[in-house]
Amino acid sequence: LLKENYTADQLAEDAKAILIKNKNKTFAEGLVVNSFGDLYLDGKTYGYETKMFGGQRRYIVIFSLVGGLILLVACFNYVNLHTARTFARTKDLAIRKVIGASRTRLLSLLVSETAFIAFVSLIVAVIAVELSLDSINSVLNKRLEFSLFNNPALLFIPGAALLLVVLISGVYPAIVASSFNISNLLKGVFPHSKTSILRKGLLVFQFLICAGLLMSALAVRSQAKFMINMDFGYNVENVHYINLYKGGFGGKYEQLKTELARIPQILDVSGAPMPTRGIGFSFPIEKNGERVLIDFMTGAADIDFADLLEIEILQGRSFSELETSELKKAVLINETAHKELGVDDPIGVELAGRYKIVGVMKDFHFADAKSQISPLLISTRKPEIPNLHFKFKEGERATVMLAVKNVWESFNTGTPFETTELATFYTSAYQQEETLVRIFNWLTAMLVVIAFLGLFALSSFEGQLREKELGIRKVLGANYLQLIKALSQRFVVLVVLALLLATPVCYYLINNWLSSFPYRITDLTPQFSIATAAIIFLAISILGVHGYLSSRKNPVDVLRNE
Repeated sequence: LLKENYTADQLAEDAKAILIKNKNKTFAEGLVVNSFGDLYLDGKTYGYETKMFGGQRRYIVIFSLVGGLILLVACFNYVNLHTARTFARTKDLAIRKVIGASRTRLLSLLVSETAFIAFVSLIVAVIAVELSLDSINSVLNKRLEFSLFNNPALLFIPGAALLLVVLISGVYPAIVASSFNISNLLKGVFPHSKTSILRKGLLVFQFLICAGLLMSALAVRSQAKFMINMDFGYNVENVHYINLYKGGFGGKYEQLKTELARIPQILDVSGAPMPTRGIGFSFPIEKNGERVLIDFMTGAADIDFADLLEIEILQGRSFSELETSELKKAVLINETAHKELGVDDPIGVELAGRYKIVGVMKDFHFADAKSQISPLLISTRKPEIPNLHFKFKEGERATVMLAVKNVWESFNTGTPFETTELATFYTSAYQQEETLVRIFNWLTAMLVVIAFLGLFALSSFEGQLREKELGIRKVLGANYLQLIKALSQRFVVLVVLALLLATPVCYYLINNWLSSFPYRITDLTPQFSIATAAIIFLAISILGVHGYLSSRKNPVDVLRNE
């Protein structure tokens, strides 16, 4: 905790000066001071037993972007709906002009209608947030508050949103409506807006956003499932472990191991650091003629831990194959550590005069799959073993748990009985991803619905303008399919254009997002194919239904002059 007016940069400089003064120049050069708040927001903070906690800055950005896009798409929808409604009330506007309403008066009338609808919507939204906040907090496992009375500054965001909606949604339709020709309006002739290109551009933009978010949602979901179902590199089936220090068994490892090994249903018992996070330590190494520091995660294990967890030894020997005299300095390293050392054969290499490498293990995840596998070193210092693992026979879980509980209670540690299933340890680490994916799916579904409402609105608008054309086509013998094709064809082309524009942009952005994960999906074809097929199917379905309803109108009612 820094004193006021004392910055992290100043702390780093002062700490480096102390290290250099004490002849630790190498450490000084690599010293970095991090703000806990920044680490927390980036989800790089770890709790007891390495369970990650904190936020994800990237998701704050993503959800803010999605919220903004939903609002923007809704505004575009309102523009099209309001414009279509304006064409339906053309005679009303014409009569207002005849009796003296100025263009400014009409503008203010139409914009005020938009402002009123937006204001009512805002009030409903604020009430909805208040009513649903408890449910949202339970899903997020947070304590978010939305108290406008205690914090009036919160009104700025709804107020800014209201102003933005009125400007985007109200001004353009009002300008279009106020510019209609009185003579044509009173004759019942619909004006042909010269800005149809703008409306079509809005539709393309809507579906570009819709397609992009649907593709992104599928990619986010696939990445989360990929991490959750990822192979950790060691056996987790029917394996539980006891945290020795948390359970009060410090210094009693051998006794507890002996007692558990006597249970008939238990196949094997051993100690290992997994899955808890080890201790970081830097070792000076001669690499390419230079003395460099390599950061290792270190941990302690029993001699037979690799056999129980089925960890593959790629080079050298496992602890269980060594003589007792060799175990004191013997260590196993992983593939990543081998690469960092930069030697072809690391067997026999000594580290800091304390350890001697006897084997290389195949890489496995020491933390969850959101973290890059780091260089790992495991020794056989039994007093430092944090966890005792036991593997039992298939289908004997209930019997084994009861027997283990009896052994636990016989030690009188004064701590409640607790074991953890190795396969589910990282579940909590991925709860955040599962929650965020669920929320992202809901937001994307909301945006898809809004976008297709926009398509329906614009097709309704188009249908109004082309009512007489469709009536004439019907009189001349056109069937329902021909009428639906005539009404919907151009919209299908616009949706396909939006998909063609969205695909390369989304591919680039999603790949950039995936690059922040050390382990990720590589093929986005299924996600993009599903999103494309879903949007085309929904578009054709909605246009088909609307086209069918339009084609059912009686030509006599459409073509007769009032």
